[in-house]
Amino acid sequence: MTKFLIDPYETKPGIIEDLKDFDSTSNSLSITSKVKNIERLKNLEIDNLWLFSAKEKDIEKIFNLIQPKYVSLYQVLINDLSCLENLKACETLLLDWNTKATKLWDFKKNKKLKNLSIRDFSKISNIDEIENISQLKSLSLEGGMWKPMKLDSLKSIAVNRNLGYLRLINLRLKDNSLKPLWNLSKLELLDISNQFPTKEIAGLSRVLLNTKCSLFQPYIDVEIKDQNNNLKYDVMIVGKRKPFLLKSKDNKRLEKYIKEFKRFKQEN
Repeated sequence: MTKFLIDPYETKPGIIEDLKDFDSTSNSLSITSKVKNIERLKNLEIDNLWLFSAKEKDIEKIFNLIQPKYVSLYQVLINDLSCLENLKACETLLLDWNTKATKLWDFKKNKKLKNLSIRDFSKISNIDEIENISQLKSLSLEGGMWKPMKLDSLKSIAVNRNLGYLRLINLRLKDNSLKPLWNLSKLELLDISNQFPTKEIAGLSRVLLNTKCSLFQPYIDVEIKDQNNNLKYDVMIVGKRKPFLLKSKDNKRLEKYIKEFKRFKQEN
């Protein structure tokens, strides 16, 4: 399963401010758009790149000099994402934080892209372009810390039937539907936040029998304590706007939610 996972917080090398100081035997590089002696990139073999605060001109210049397999872009300061079409060798692409772009780009030119993560792109609402990544194995769509990613629908994901890993965190769907995911028969792991209707989650659990997902059950065991370190809740009910409960006190309510989940699962 680890072959599918996308970790945007994995260990990265320290940021290099001047490429004249960079060890040419290393294939991993972390820079900002203000790095000095950037032309030296054309003489380096960089497979893994972390780039911070890049504008469109920076992205175009850098990827005309190198073609990494792994690219992580943080604070993407561009309106037009079409400059990312130039990532011809990229297999894993992580994009984090953009407040300007309103649409994705033509993925048909990213023929080697297998793993894609898009986080905190506040103005993206349509992800239809994702249909064009037939070779995609891993997909992560995530809202920001304070704002959800507001999407029209997940319908375009249904086309990506080779997906092995899907992560959907802090999303708000206009149609509130997880049914497009019913087609993902090869999905091994689904990582979703508890922000979708119980009926949608229960229905998905009935269809994706070979998929691991922590929410494919009526409730999750938790341990939440009060200010006096006393146990306050030990159960999180699965589903949007569902409560936290304490088994010793809320047993009847818990049974009600368990029956509801099972009923939804049978109805779908």
